[in-house]
Amino acid sequence: MTETTGAVIADTLLVLAKNSSALNTVTNDVKTLAARISGSAATFDYKDATTLDIGTAGTTDGITTNAGNIRVAALGTGALDVSQAIATTPSGAGAAGGSVILEAGGAIGARDRRGDHHDGQHHGCGWRGVHPPDRRGRGDSRDGGHHA
Repeated sequence: MTETTGAVIADTLLVLAKNSSALNTVTNDVKTLAARISGSAATFDYKDATTLDIGTAGTTDGITTNAGNIRVAALGTGALDVSQAIATTPSGAGAAGGSVILEAGGAIGARDRRGDHHDGQHHGCGWRGVHPPDRRGRGDSRDGGHHA
């Protein structure tokens, strides 16, 4: 699927495709995006005019490709929230996955399972292991402990 003109404007967008998909019109405006691209090494590109959440659409969580590259951009001053996983799963043992590029005019952040933004610290939130970077780009809590 390739977008050449027009714009996608919706609360939720689900992209299910076998071949590479590019939705790069800078006037796209979607609140929540999810995609599954199944073709080997097929890529996924999406640009949004404002704030965007990589989340759940229907029964699809996040963005997944079969070793294809992923590029997502929230333009202007828009923030990019990642509330579901982004995966470029390789097609077989020993195969390489694709690359992931996330761009935003505002902050890039992650949300935990409850939808709360994380500041890189454990606050009894139920998150286990390493926190992703927070919305202000600070580091994470690598020791896995709880911090006040």
